[in-house]
Amino acid sequence: MTNPHKIKIVAHGIDTDGIVSHALLEKLERQANPGCEIEHHYVDYPNFEETLRAIIQGGLEISKLHIADMNANKRIIDLLHFLKKRKVRCSYIDHHMGSINSQGILSGYCNTVLINGDYCTSQLIAESLSGSSDYLARYLGKVAQAHDFSIP
Repeated sequence: MTNPHKIKIVAHGIDTDGIVSHALLEKLERQANPGCEIEHHYVDYPNFEETLRAIIQGGLEISKLHIADMNANKRIIDLLHFLKKRKVRCSYIDHHMGSINSQGILSGYCNTVLINGDYCTSQLIAESLSGSSDYLARYLGKVAQAHDFSIP
């Protein structure tokens, strides 16, 4: 049985954009679902697919999965259909070229797809999901943007 309050966040865990994405997504979920259980997976490309496979194997216990700041490729997209079959709500938020090229396919598997190559993932979360009134989210998004896009 799916736990309606168990959420997993899988995002890049070695740079500012990924870490800020983790924080912003947790903030959004805690506002929307007080008391929810959130589990973070700080990944890098060598362990991204392995982590996603492990989550899918235990997919009946979660209600939502956020994937952020990780480039989509065919192997990752192939795994997403298992989550859809299990009725796990999924969001994919990213700015990398593979995700941009796969946006239409991702939309078939994920409830929310937010992809734009002009902004880092944290900036996309801050501006599109958090709303313009959240000063801290917007500020952190700009910090991540400066780091990811090497803006002085």
